[in-house]
Amino acid sequence: MHFSKTELKVLEQIALGKKQVLEVARILNKDKSQIYRIIKNLEQKGFLSLKNKEIKYSEATHVQLLLQQLSRQSSFIEDISGCGLKLYLYILEIPKSIEEITKATGIKPSTIFYKLNTARKKSLIKTQDGKYKFNSKLWNRLNEFFIELKKYEETYDRRIPPGSVIYHKTKEDIIFSTKAEYDAALTGFSAYENYGIKIYSIDNNYYLPKKRLSKKEVFMHSI
Repeated sequence: MHFSKTELKVLEQIALGKKQVLEVARILNKDKSQIYRIIKNLEQKGFLSLKNKEIKYSEATHVQLLLQQLSRQSSFIEDISGCGLKLYLYILEIPKSIEEITKATGIKPSTIFYKLNTARKKSLIKTQDGKYKFNSKLWNRLNEFFIELKKYEETYDRRIPPGSVIYHKTKEDIIFSTKAEYDAALTGFSAYENYGIKIYSIDNNYYLPKKRLSKKEVFMHSI
């Protein structure tokens, strides 16, 4: 998940009690059509909805924690916008070097340096033996948001049925299991029967987007 600065600023206004699109548009000096698009984006991410022209926020724990932090201190908006959220989630628990962050996240070193230098000014990060870690003690509520967001992303995805177990996911694809039959490509142990190996399992293992998988892909998914 990632947020644009405008999305976070809209969430900040919601946290401060604003409920009308026109009011938010006026405060942020944006066209109302742009705010409608932003709300639609945030609705797809599970944060907001629009009912009878009134903006409603989700009661999910990670949403509530972010709104609480935004209502009290929002100077971190630029830091977690764009690729920033991915960066902070990666250095949340264990200190990481620039090289480790680059390899794991795919963020350019120049962007990482910029984000980290900006974060230092706000004490968002701390260094340890040349590595970087989120300053959870000083930013406790934001830390709670990161933790709950990670849990949410590990257990929920709009592309798959409720109750599914997620094994791997990116923006492009996802591997999951569910007892329900689903319009996706069978993979892992569930696809072994296609190669003459019958394995009985409680759940079906699937891959999205639906496509014809190679033997190598099926084998890798079973690992």
